[in-house]
Amino acid sequence: MPSNSSPFSFVRYESSGTGPFSINFDYLSTSHLSVSVNGVTLASSGFTIDTNANTVTLASPAAAGSVIIIQRTTPKGKSGFQTDVADFSDGSVLKAEDLDQAALGLLFVAQEADDSGSTNALNKDLQDNKFDALNTNIKNVATPTTDDHAVTKQYVDGLSLYNSPTPLSVYSFNGDGTAGPYALSPAPQSTDPKAFIVDVGGVAQRPTTDYTISGATITFGAAIASNVSITVRNIGVARDTLAQPIVADGSAAALTVKEKSGQTSANLQEWQNSSGSVLANVATDGDATFVDVNATGNVASTGTMTSGGTLTASGILNVVGALQFNGQAGIKIHGITKFDLVDANGNSTSDTTEPIATNTTDSDANLVIAGLRVTLTPKSSSSKFLILGALNGAADTNGANTTSQSRAGMRATLILNNTPSNGKGNTHDGTRIGPQYKFINYVVGGGFIHGSLPIQTLYEPASTSQFTLDVAFRSERTGSILTSESRAILVNQFVVAIEFS
Repeated sequence: MPSNSSPFSFVRYESSGTGPFSINFDYLSTSHLSVSVNGVTLASSGFTIDTNANTVTLASPAAAGSVIIIQRTTPKGKSGFQTDVADFSDGSVLKAEDLDQAALGLLFVAQEADDSGSTNALNKDLQDNKFDALNTNIKNVATPTTDDHAVTKQYVDGLSLYNSPTPLSVYSFNGDGTAGPYALSPAPQSTDPKAFIVDVGGVAQRPTTDYTISGATITFGAAIASNVSITVRNIGVARDTLAQPIVADGSAAALTVKEKSGQTSANLQEWQNSSGSVLANVATDGDATFVDVNATGNVASTGTMTSGGTLTASGILNVVGALQFNGQAGIKIHGITKFDLVDANGNSTSDTTEPIATNTTDSDANLVIAGLRVTLTPKSSSSKFLILGALNGAADTNGANTTSQSRAGMRATLILNNTPSNGKGNTHDGTRIGPQYKFINYVVGGGFIHGSLPIQTLYEPASTSQFTLDVAFRSERTGSILTSESRAILVNQFVVAIEFS
């Protein structure tokens, strides 16, 4: 049955399924009817109209709680109204039904305007039944009593930014014999003189007449004598006063500080002392700067971590990238690599059999692979490799003259790019680099002599190509020791490579 009270031109359902849904208002043509589900207007194929039962049935069922609106829109333009509603011709027979049709068309247009409030009225969103001011200010708003009521600016200004009463900003100081300006720190929220209560020596001052406010300063109309007390109260929201703790809203887990469009400052956040000096900040690019950082848990850095003071780690300091030492520009330790043990075929092994050198002459060509090898790929073309280690060796002096002293010992050095398959105990086929260290003793008769040899050199490959380093050694002796009896043996060996740039 058509309604005799507003709304006159639509019916709203919160329902599910396909219907049927009753049409409780009059209409001139089914072409004037539209159906929407949750704000989406359906095509004509999305519903059917039963003019006998005066109902609408949806082609597809609506989900539970859907907002279904059946609405009439009578043509309001001249051509549309004359085509669909009424158009009289000269000399024609004027019938009652034609007059009724024209009158109803005008009535329906008026009803639709009344329902929508589209002309100088507060518009209602039919989806949620709430009024839409269309970005226009609303006046004469009543005092709110529930959470969903509109409020005035005056009401909001009377509350704290975070739902607690706001204390006044109070500034107390003495005159200095001048009219000012006198600084107000921290800066007040408002610069409107009427938002301040000011007294000088207990006498209230008139806004604008007796004082003016500009930014964070107050200036009086006359000089204030020295030692005369001045009290300034700002009744606006204090800029530096926030309720604690600050908690994110229900829709976000993080407290967000967003860069303002056209921001000129380089920082998103700053922490300052009472003098205004910046103690810490977070820049717009995400860089954070702090005077001191104390971390009781883990500190993870995927980029460059620079410390101007002491960086102390009570646990493990794990550097994934490069560790740069303060005050040493360009020095970055990339890694420390231990030389691996290889067998006679150049393969990794746990074999502890000592290699032996039985060279007949003292030359680089007789250097024997000790079995300690490392393969490295420089991080950059400016990388340098510091090789550090120690070898303990033994030289067999069998065949030494029994009546006069002879000399016997061992030499050790590094070989560059020895063939990978050429391993422990074999004569090298690479290039010797760095110094040759040796020990040598005077001996009489046979036996073994022992000594320690350092392995120390600085190698600069000047490229990023992979290379291999092997420790090599040979015997050292004088001619009075029989060649067939002389040999050198390496034991207890340890060498590492440190890369830096």
